Amino acid sequence: MSLLPSTHKNNLTRARGIAYFAPFNADGTEQAQIPMSPSAEMTFSQEPETTEYISAESGLNELLDRTVLAVPRTISLTCNNLSNEIKALYFVAQNTPVDQASGTVTAEVTPYVFPNRVISLGGTTNSGSGVFGVSAVTVEIHEGATAPARVAEAAYEVGDVYVPAVANQHWYLCTVAGESADTLPTFTTNGTTFADGTATFIDMGTIVVANTDGVDFEVDEQYGLISIPTTGGIAAAVERIPAALRAAGRTLRLSVDYTRASASFDQLVTREDANLEGAFYFIEQNPKGTNTRWKCPRTSLSPTGDFATKSGTDYGAAEFEIGVLKPPVGAAMYQNGVPLG
Repeated sequence: MSLLPSTHKNNLTRARGIAYFAPFNADGTEQAQIPMSPSAEMTFSQEPETTEYISAESGLNELLDRTVLAVPRTISLTCNNLSNEIKALYFVAQNTPVDQASGTVTAEVTPYVFPNRVISLGGTTNSGSGVFGVSAVTVEIHEGATAPARVAEAAYEVGDVYVPAVANQHWYLCTVAGESADTLPTFTTNGTTFADGTATFIDMGTIVVANTDGVDFEVDEQYGLISIPTTGGIAAAVERIPAALRAAGRTLRLSVDYTRASASFDQLVTREDANLEGAFYFIEQNPKGTNTRWKCPRTSLSPTGDFATKSGTDYGAAEFEIGVLKPPVGAAMYQNGVPLG
């Protein structure tokens, strides 16, 4: 017996391709497509919903009929392109351009500081993100710069501050409540305590922070951050504050002058409406096999899985689930312009 030559083709494929998502405008028209590549993985899934008729007329039930009621289609995509547009899709956010004007800032008061912690300059600027690009940073101790002059025969409570009427560039904090003397005390300038009448005060250091060689604070000029080391004048002043005040979060604040640079950047602002529809495209770029172009005219995109902001040796990725929906007109999926049903 002879066999006829086979005309069968294996149609083997090494699957590769580029994905795009085109969000809809409010009127349903497509925006320009957002590249969702490079992407490590993408799969189409179909889970038909069926109804079945099974005969119960014999010992062994037989399936007599099976009707497909629906074929839900979903696309799972792992996207390694972590552009701001992709992040906006993942976090259900609006990508908003922000222009930061240049200028000079004086006497900006920070939150209470602690050693080994960081402060963002700019406060509520840029929706609370702070400022970017700072220079010429100088620092004073806010409590010292605003402290009233010492008053003789006055009641002082723990945590009250003063400066000498004849300034010596230092400021002083009350550690034991009492009444100041009618004569001037001997103000210390070496971080030690002294008696003023029945009250006790401690030298808190200089009001202006010299920051020689970055000992007292460090500045990240790019991100507008000030970090307080565990050594230096600011850290020493914090340690002199009574423990009860420190435990309550009340230490000291900084008064900061700096120059703010002109900058433009994108800011992600989360949206209230989490529903995002658009068209989905996939263009095959297979090293082996026929290349085709897929289009889903109407899809619903939603984030899924974890978004690793630190990923060790792995590349960062954003995972999406894309539901394929039936548009008002036409098919749910097309391959090379041909409807797939």
